Amino acid sequence: MRVRRILGAVALTAATSLSFVLPAAAASAAGTCGHSVHSPDGGATVCFNPTGEHLLVCDTNDDGHHPGAWYVIGNGINWHNPQYNLGAGNCHDINLDLAETDTITYQACNYEGTKELSCSSYAVVGAAG
Repeated sequence: MRVRRILGAVALTAATSLSFVLPAAAASAAGTCGHSVHSPDGGATVCFNPTGEHLLVCDTNDDGHHPGAWYVIGNGINWHNPQYNLGAGNCHDINLDLAETDTITYQACNYEGTKELSCSSYAVVGAAG
């Protein structure tokens, strides 16, 4: 599983992501940060704001599923997988504490229960922007 995630991060540079229209509330919250990734089914968006180091996890589709993120800070091996039952158009703000030299690698996933339905490619962003 970890190898798959590392290979996904490496493949990020060659991957293209699909764009989806966000509901108004999610678009407003996601508009405060860049570096967005979207699950291919349109149900989840995750974006990172280097100013303040906020990772937003957004539910972007009224599909009855819930969004989550996989993320790791720096070259760490401790992947995090927070998932939230938010309801379409809502976001959860994860306030991180990163050193200016750190990077964050993350992806957006849409879930039904504990089952991953759809996950985006990876984004790798420096804490300094």
